[in-house]
Amino acid sequence: MKRNIKAIILVSGFICLSILFSALSCTVTPGGITITINNGFGAGIVVAVYANDVKIADVNNGDSAYCNVSAGSIIKIYSTTYSQWLLFIDGFTWIGTYQVTQPVSFFVKYNVFDLWYVEVDY
Repeated sequence: MKRNIKAIILVSGFICLSILFSALSCTVTPGGITITINNGFGAGIVVAVYANDVKIADVNNGDSAYCNVSAGSIIKIYSTTYSQWLLFIDGFTWIGTYQVTQPVSFFVKYNVFDLWYVEVDY
């Protein structure tokens, strides 16, 4: 009986040490961040999404796209319908590009004053 208890304690200790050293040897690498591009607001616009000047998606009118990008990626959205880069509105700030630091959604929108633009939503 004592021999069985010692064996159980010894095996449990070995398992705990194995788990501890395994966790300590892990390295954390930054993974991708998912961004969502929603082009369902207006009619008749097709956009191309670029991350670090590389095209990552085409989004037709009424569609959405989900893309994985690296943290720090610079996002640009181009209207292939009207041949122009769209501005982003983040809060009350208008910017030409958006740097990704967390999961985010982009909504392609239209209004009479600003024409086509991209609204940023967290």
